[in-house]
Amino acid sequence: MRQYLSRSSLLMLCLLLFAGVALAQAQSLSKSEPPSPPWPQVITDGASTLTVYQPQLDSWDGYTLQARSAVVASDKSGATTYGIVYASAHTLVDKATRWVLLDQYKITKVDFPDTQPQTATWVALLEKDAAGRKKTISLDQLEAAMGTVEAQQASDSEPLENNPPTIITSSSPAILVYVDGEPTYRPMTGTGFERVINTRPLLLKDSHGTHFLHVFDGWMVADGVSGEYAPLAKPAADLAKAMKIAVDSRQVDLLTGQAGPDEKAPSLAKGPVPHIFIATTPTELIVTDGPPNWQPIQGTQLLFAQNTTGICSRRSVIKATMR
Repeated sequence: MRQYLSRSSLLMLCLLLFAGVALAQAQSLSKSEPPSPPWPQVITDGASTLTVYQPQLDSWDGYTLQARSAVVASDKSGATTYGIVYASAHTLVDKATRWVLLDQYKITKVDFPDTQPQTATWVALLEKDAAGRKKTISLDQLEAAMGTVEAQQASDSEPLENNPPTIITSSSPAILVYVDGEPTYRPMTGTGFERVINTRPLLLKDSHGTHFLHVFDGWMVADGVSGEYAPLAKPAADLAKAMKIAVDSRQVDLLTGQAGPDEKAPSLAKGPVPHIFIATTPTELIVTDGPPNWQPIQGTQLLFAQNTTGICSRRSVIKATMR
């Protein structure tokens, strides 16, 4: 009987001890915590100075927290080195006070350039500082950071369209008309035309399927949207009416070819007449003034086309020489 009471008493003593520890933790956590120190925080020890920037949350499952911080290390000479510190901790949440206690806080990884002989010193300095810091964080701040992480993860999971654009070239004047997907037509009230609304240029279609595109000071016409466009000698009156409606809506690019508002638009009648490319997928047009005039790039095995025109925004076209 005495043995039984002794064991029972020992069990009760252990339970009281654990309850006391838990109560002490809860009471400590429930106290009003001072505001967190401002970031970045500077750690100095002898010849080394570490500037630690505000941690960025990587993950938190409600129990284990993973985070990282940018660090700038400098010595007395002023030389600086940049790195990243990774840390983990277990969390104890007090929802009543909206504070989180970080337990078993430890630095899991420190990334500095391999060429730095002071890396071990910096790691020891960071670990020593971490051991002496108060391990609390606002629950509201932690939940807000976790919301940002989840939003970023959702964004990263969406598939990206990485297909390269089609590249087309022309050694004579040309214009690229980009339609965002297959042409979408809407009637233009008071005219006999429908407008392609998913492109900025003024591209119209009549009841016979003939397409009209405003270019320079006039119109070009083709049998279909991707047909061969040629100058229209006698535009119908409804084309002028349709153009006025589009201009009044301020949702149009008339492809006037003017370098500035005070410059006169080029004349389709006098030429040269540009070739019209219609594209419904991402496309880049490279135009050269005649056959490409390839010139070497000093110190490389590359050539560039010197005679690109303003239609392709004066981009240099790079070509590797075959050797």
